[in-house]
Amino acid sequence: MAIYSTFFISKPHELSDGFPGWRLPLPESVKREIINPFTKEMVVIETRAPEWPEGEIASTFPDPYRVIRIEGNYVDYLGGRWSPFVRERPHWCAKGLTGIELGALGRIWSPEPLLEFALYSRLSVGATLQQFRTEFILNLALLDGSETEAVAGRWAALMSTPEYTHSVAGQKIKDGWRVEDAMGILGPLVALAKQCSTEERAYLLIEP
Repeated sequence: MAIYSTFFISKPHELSDGFPGWRLPLPESVKREIINPFTKEMVVIETRAPEWPEGEIASTFPDPYRVIRIEGNYVDYLGGRWSPFVRERPHWCAKGLTGIELGALGRIWSPEPLLEFALYSRLSVGATLQQFRTEFILNLALLDGSETEAVAGRWAALMSTPEYTHSVAGQKIKDGWRVEDAMGILGPLVALAKQCSTEERAYLLIEP
């Protein structure tokens, strides 16, 4: 199973052309009953996800991830799926990187949520588009080489704590991160942030 994350820069008003059929969040949160696709249980959530006239809901939880056979490099695979809208803008892609790991990075500067939904797709699309907090991108853009490595060290330390390496029952389920692991992600993100103008925002497209 795989999950693919594409980071890109765009002006907010351009998104509707790049993602036709996707919808803006509702002005206010509403309570809604949905089935969690992972646990198959009915849960009540507060969401700004819109509904479509046919009654299909938006993708608050991504669909269960599918097994996909990929021949060659996953970057090439993603490049073939991207629309010209994404390809023509500064972007970077990663495999297996989610809001959980990025949330830990954001905590280095602020406890505020790092991401919020920019547009919603129909649930059947199985993809999500979120935007980064502006202050986070500004902080990344200000990092120089030594500062980037220092932040990578703090991020790797966070990702090596039991909160991220152990299950709720206390069983270890994954190894911690090395500084090199964090730098392999942080370096490209910093480079992308430095290309973001004051009129642009940074976005995260997650696809199964």
